[in-house]
Amino acid sequence: MDRRTLVVWCAIAFGAPAALAAADVGNIAGGSSSTAPAQNVRSVDRDGRIAELLREGMAMSATLRGLVAALEASDAIVHVSFAHSPALNGYLTHQLTAAGSHHYLRVVLRARLSNRESIPVLAHELQHALEVARSPEVRDSEAMRELFRRIGTPALNSALVHETQEALRVQRQVRAELRA
Repeated sequence: MDRRTLVVWCAIAFGAPAALAAADVGNIAGGSSSTAPAQNVRSVDRDGRIAELLREGMAMSATLRGLVAALEASDAIVHVSFAHSPALNGYLTHQLTAAGSHHYLRVVLRARLSNRESIPVLAHELQHALEVARSPEVRDSEAMRELFRRIGTPALNSALVHETQEALRVQRQVRAELRA
């Protein structure tokens, strides 16, 4: 599969706007040291804010560096983007795609948060991605929902939304590291 096909496939698979297919192919289809600090955690934005957020967060947080390193050692490819969400600061979509040996996951962060507010949320959501990556039986969206029903507790008064204690702990830890 060529890089352009991969970009279009990702745009379709992850429900990205059509304009995403026209975005910087290097940024989406593999990242580089100039756009992202990692190969498995990838920026899906056109202005470079996600890459900046990752660089800043990793410089300030050993916990975030550890999460990114663990994801780098896994089969998970995590696409990170911003969206305008009135209710949630961030979430891991349950639109899991598995291709070959890889899990393709999407983390969405609230666009209006500052970097200082976004970094702990990003760490929280990357912890969820790592929970999926460490569960080889999770190969589709239903198995992902079942994983979070098993390891999490219901959140936001919804039977569909689950939270894990480890993701909450990671978010608190990163917030403390940013204050130090």
